[in-house]
Amino acid sequence: MSKIHDLGNAKAQQLLGLTEEQVEARTSSNKQNIILASLCFFCFFDCLGTVILAPAGPILCELADGGPMNSYSMLFMMPNTTDFESMGIRSDFIDLHESTDEAVKLQYFNEGTLTNYLWDNIGCPKAFLSVPFAYSVAMNVLTVSGSAGTGFGSLVWGGLSDSIGRKPCMLLCILGGLAGYIIMFLSGTKWNSYWGFVVGQLVNGLFSGSDLLCQTYVKDTFPKDKQQSAREAIEGIQFLGFGLGALLLFPFISGRAENLFTVTWVGIIGTIIAGFLLVAYVPKAIKSNEEEVPAEEEKYKTSSKDAKKESGPEVSAMIYKIMWIAVAGNMLDTMGDEGTKIARGTILTIVWPSTSGVNFQNALIMSMIVQFILSMIVIGIVQKKLGRSKTIMLGATLTVATQILFLFQWENQWTWISIWFFGKIFGNISSIGASYLIMDASPAHERGKWQGIAGASGEVAAVVATLCMAIIYDKNNDGSEDGKYGKVSIIMTIGVSLLALLAYSPLLSFVPKGFLEEDDKKSFKVSSLEEYLKMTDDEVKQLTLEEYSFYEEENAKVGGNPRLFRWGKYKDDIDIIPDMMDRSLQDFNFMRLATTKTLTMNSDQVQEELQAYKAMKKFVAETRSEEEDRGEMGAWIADYLDDAGYDQWQSFPQLFKVMLMNAFPPIDKLDMKKVDEDNLTMKGVQELNLAFLSVADSHIATIKKNRTSKIGSTLVKRK
Repeated sequence: MSKIHDLGNAKAQQLLGLTEEQVEARTSSNKQNIILASLCFFCFFDCLGTVILAPAGPILCELADGGPMNSYSMLFMMPNTTDFESMGIRSDFIDLHESTDEAVKLQYFNEGTLTNYLWDNIGCPKAFLSVPFAYSVAMNVLTVSGSAGTGFGSLVWGGLSDSIGRKPCMLLCILGGLAGYIIMFLSGTKWNSYWGFVVGQLVNGLFSGSDLLCQTYVKDTFPKDKQQSAREAIEGIQFLGFGLGALLLFPFISGRAENLFTVTWVGIIGTIIAGFLLVAYVPKAIKSNEEEVPAEEEKYKTSSKDAKKESGPEVSAMIYKIMWIAVAGNMLDTMGDEGTKIARGTILTIVWPSTSGVNFQNALIMSMIVQFILSMIVIGIVQKKLGRSKTIMLGATLTVATQILFLFQWENQWTWISIWFFGKIFGNISSIGASYLIMDASPAHERGKWQGIAGASGEVAAVVATLCMAIIYDKNNDGSEDGKYGKVSIIMTIGVSLLALLAYSPLLSFVPKGFLEEDDKKSFKVSSLEEYLKMTDDEVKQLTLEEYSFYEEENAKVGGNPRLFRWGKYKDDIDIIPDMMDRSLQDFNFMRLATTKTLTMNSDQVQEELQAYKAMKKFVAETRSEEEDRGEMGAWIADYLDDAGYDQWQSFPQLFKVMLMNAFPPIDKLDMKKVDEDNLTMKGVQELNLAFLSVADSHIATIKKNRTSKIGSTLVKRK
């Protein structure tokens, strides 16, 4: 639990240097709801702003070479008997074609001004007169400029927010977002500048840091039991912003889209309101060193030098491995997801032209909100059952499976859409799962930095994949069925998705089930510490190692002495050996998870563990005789060997020594010395734990093998 709860609000303000609002943010549900609503409002308009003018690209670039006006120029010279309606041509073009004399058409064509004539009559007055690229390239530049800005911005906001705080960076994003809106508005209404609009998109993307900043703010400030629901709310409102943002433009592009840029005022007003909400209701985030302090009151009063360690404690190398694996996998996952995007945005509309209508595409865009909700439900269920790494791997595996289905030439558009719908859900599962892992595993003092790295790499991957897949599809679409279905593009994205699956795979070893989860009380046999303390030693021996460890930690919190067991005599254990073997796999898995967690600890946490370990050894030394314990252990092992059929240990000591050493391979140098805890470094602790994990894995594999062959259950048979 939070130290703020332990101290009380007033004392927390005094000793931790927190403001009243910060204390409320951690302790008051009403305050948390107000903060969350403000953050969601900020996220909504930030996401809305990044896509609000995205559908305007074809209109703004219609005068580019190869654009719609060039195409209309060719169609305009066709005879009046042409059935333009069956071709899906817009009605204002048909009316202009019918009302213009053939002589006038020919005159404009010969003068090279036919395109201008068409634009004057049916084109968008706000279209850019000078477009430096051909239509397809010009469109892609507009599309990726905002993403490129977002990618670079993620790097900036991550590290900067770790240094100056989350809230100041949010306010900077508000100001930058307003600047982006204004530049885009002026580029369209005053300057008629393609490059000015690109700059506006870049600026808007650069200051689009709401996801990173709000997610890290929640992680920093909200109590742990409220973080997951708050993060899901932020993710959901972002999807809603993206979905509604893409639809919001359409009322403003009726007719010839003269009022196209008026839509920016929606974003400007919403952003201003979001800024006021952040200033009025969102306190500064609580930094980790403002709360993670010693439990006794006197220890709160640390020196300013200790209280403001900007660099934070030394971070485990294992954590960095996990972070880079998740970042690399997520980047490849994002690139592979382009196969799902191109299946909906390009292939669907080319193979089934009826799906290219605005209303149909809008329905697909809005369905992505449903996909997100279903993804979060599946993540919650699967992660609880399988753990984080297996959830990510499951999503990545099913993404590959659905992309393979795109290789078949389905005749029904609804089958294709169904595959896309579920493929997107699976893609969300792996990418959101990886994003949450990065958020939760990152060191508190580097949380923004790692979110920035993940966000930037993902945006860069999306930009590169979008451009590459568009070029590959266009190059290979020769009008054949394989060309229209984008077989080459889909095969390439399947390959990238397989690489993502391979990149994620080390997480299966590094992130076991239960990693980073709270050590809450499970469904134990014992209901309370009081009941545990009343149990006999024989009864306690029947508990799993997890339950025993849990109640020993609870006992230590109230000042109780450790409850330790002697080796005892083999004959006293003979009846409980089957039960011991039955729960051995569960015990080994628990020990493996506990050891893995120590590998992800920072230097301060490792020192705390070492101090606890030393205290335990001291207690044992003061209350037990090592010589007696050695004698008991040796006698127990000898009695077991005799009973298990290995009574030749007296005749072949060398052989049995090797068997013993194979069962317990050295994890420290054989030098007749115990591990020197006083001089043990963080690296040394991790090396010992890694070596122990290797031994534990071999024992787990043996237990599973024995269970499969039914050896474990028949190990000991007695009347």
